[in-house]
Amino acid sequence: MPVPAVVSRLRQSRWYAVGYAIYALDKLHGTVMGTLKGLCLIQWLLVVLGGWSRVQELGTRPSGRSVHVATFHGGTAHEFWIHGGSHGDFSEELWVFDFDTGSWEQRQLNQAPMARGDHVAVWDPNGVLWIHGGYNGVHYFNDLWRYSASTWTNIMAPGPSARSQHVAVWDASNRAIWIHGGLFDCTLNQDLWKFDTQQGTWTLLPNSQHQPFARANHVAVWDEVDRAIWIHAGYNRPLIERIDPVPGCMLSCKKSKHISVLQDRVVLDWIGSLAPRDLVTDCKQETLI
Repeated sequence: MPVPAVVSRLRQSRWYAVGYAIYALDKLHGTVMGTLKGLCLIQWLLVVLGGWSRVQELGTRPSGRSVHVATFHGGTAHEFWIHGGSHGDFSEELWVFDFDTGSWEQRQLNQAPMARGDHVAVWDPNGVLWIHGGYNGVHYFNDLWRYSASTWTNIMAPGPSARSQHVAVWDASNRAIWIHGGLFDCTLNQDLWKFDTQQGTWTLLPNSQHQPFARANHVAVWDEVDRAIWIHAGYNRPLIERIDPVPGCMLSCKKSKHISVLQDRVVLDWIGSLAPRDLVTDCKQETLI
């Protein structure tokens, strides 16, 4: 289906979701070292009311990769942004897909963040892309960057420790970024931070008796109506998806047949305390194939 037709259907339905799926014969997650084999990159657009449609892309497009980040600019531009990721080597590339033209554009980088993967990104409707943290195979990052008007800016403000595989959401009401959890070497995080983009300051939210377990590789969304962060699932053992064992850690995915999977749903109200509105926790063992 031509991209303009897809965009037209998107605008009519007002419900849309964008997926950037990567499949490999050797399916690796987390901080991936080495080359992915048999990589098959498929880029799809899901139109909720009309089913799946293959997106027709014009010109040069990004190379295959995983552990990158993506955001959607749903204003007048209708753009899909991706940054970083890994295909053997980590990337610092920034690409934008324009739904109106059906083409990708690689943005020229000036004083850009170091190459990385497993970081987080959010889109500020004021025309700003934000990224935080990540991992490059050697170092974990705790830096916060904003991309606006074709320029990267490193925001130098004391805040969260270095981490990867965490989650982030954009709080439109307060023009704030929330991040939760993540991994640093053998340590999992359960802390929750809020960055005020207007004041340029980080705030660590106090712990709560209903606080979710430390975890990484979970997912999160922002509920603007209830001003709540919803998080789901994740992993609570640091090396279940690591291919390169870290010195000092006892486990790796090659040595362990079992992983602990967290299945829960936790609501965080907008002022920062974990609300027992809906808290169901079940930790079970699953066997890796």
